[in-house]
Amino acid sequence: MKNRNQKSYPVVDNYLDILVNVFTLIVSFLIVPTLISFIPVDVYTRPLLYLVMLIACLLASLIYQFFNVYAEGAYLRFRESVYSYLRANALIYSTLFLLSLLAPDVFWPFWGTLIGIQFVLSTALLLVKREITISAMHSYRIHRYQLRKTVIVGDNTETAKQYLQQINVHPEYGVMVLGYVGDCIRSDVGCDKLGSFENLGEILDRYRPDEVVFAIDSYNKKRLTRLVDQCDDRFIKVFFLPVLYGYFKSTEQLTRVGDIPLINIHLTPMENRGAMSFKRGFDVVASVLLLLLTLPITLLTAAFVFFAFGGPIWERHERVGLFGETFAMFKFHTEKTPKADGENPKITATSKIGAFLRASGIDELPQLINVLLGEMSLVGPRPDSPADLDAFRALNPSYNLKYYGKPGITGLSQIKKYRGKTALTDRLATDIYYVENWSIWEDVGILLATPFCAFSSAVCKAAAQVTENAEPTEPPTEAQTENQNDKNESQIQS
Repeated sequence: MKNRNQKSYPVVDNYLDILVNVFTLIVSFLIVPTLISFIPVDVYTRPLLYLVMLIACLLASLIYQFFNVYAEGAYLRFRESVYSYLRANALIYSTLFLLSLLAPDVFWPFWGTLIGIQFVLSTALLLVKREITISAMHSYRIHRYQLRKTVIVGDNTETAKQYLQQINVHPEYGVMVLGYVGDCIRSDVGCDKLGSFENLGEILDRYRPDEVVFAIDSYNKKRLTRLVDQCDDRFIKVFFLPVLYGYFKSTEQLTRVGDIPLINIHLTPMENRGAMSFKRGFDVVASVLLLLLTLPITLLTAAFVFFAFGGPIWERHERVGLFGETFAMFKFHTEKTPKADGENPKITATSKIGAFLRASGIDELPQLINVLLGEMSLVGPRPDSPADLDAFRALNPSYNLKYYGKPGITGLSQIKKYRGKTALTDRLATDIYYVENWSIWEDVGILLATPFCAFSSAVCKAAAQVTENAEPTEPPTEAQTENQNDKNESQIQS
């Protein structure tokens, strides 16, 4: 018999949501009179509106199902629950408000306030209830009280092994792997062998699993169809582990050509034209405002660069932009112009103020012009030079994925302090995460955090320079020099 207790969570959660919404309706009626000093008596003698509100509370659970509030993933990720409840409640209460507009002689302050209060209370209490539900489910499954019996079918050892590792790391998913069925899978996969493909039907009848997970490598269609049919004949759910599982992150990656499904392995929110139009509009408006707000700093910096360093005020650096297109990125000139021919400008001493401009990010203010030109965005991965891109791409073939979005003046990597050529793996993972999970709210959060991060970096660097000048170190001894050379040599060999 199947484990039908798995369906009890959505059912109970559904009824709890109805009770929460009815409760918030009653509380809202009690709160409104405390906020509005004068309420006509006839407001409370409109049973039709009360009935509509009550029916909306009862029908809300159906709308929640439409927004996948009770899906399996929603019980495992609180963030998905937040988005689902917000979208569903926004639809419910905006519809109620529009319906109230159709009613004759409605006292708008009362009904508008009532609907607004119930929207806030309902969303807040439903999220609190869901957090408690998720915690209870995780605890229940971690203690192995409810498990989905699973059998792995296939010959792809690596994919099956990764799946088993994730099951062990996340016991809250409530999966118990009984074993695997296959011919060529290695013994170190992490579970027991139950048999071969030829006796799959007998194995399913003996162990009666709730689901079968296929870890396929390459099969002919006829053979694979026969294996799936054996599961379907026993009403066993079938799942497929993709060989390139690392590329599958969202159901939105699935599309169709006729009856054939296709999976876009590099689909990102930035492919949505409406979202990118909004991001572009935000960039233009915000960059114009920032240019006006930072105009005194820009003029002061330009004057300082002109008189202190000599040479040009601006620098133009070739950088890689969206989809690998190159562009000229602007920066303030912060190094002294070499006086002698052949003198390396990087060896030439730079002032502390120039170092401060770089550490604080003030030297990057001219990049607002790049934003207005559409070559950059306010928020995004930092652009690389073509030479650095070739070097980084040789180290990691996935490096180009960060350029599926426009490069930015600031970004998630910057506020996490992944700058320069260090922490390449962390910086790349952060940049790709930003591109694949972009939202306008994350852009706003990064922009608000950037000034604090830049200021702290500038202060730390200035303090380090003061310490270095105030406490000169003695030259290293011969033994210390020898030890350091050994360390360098070992690092080069490794």
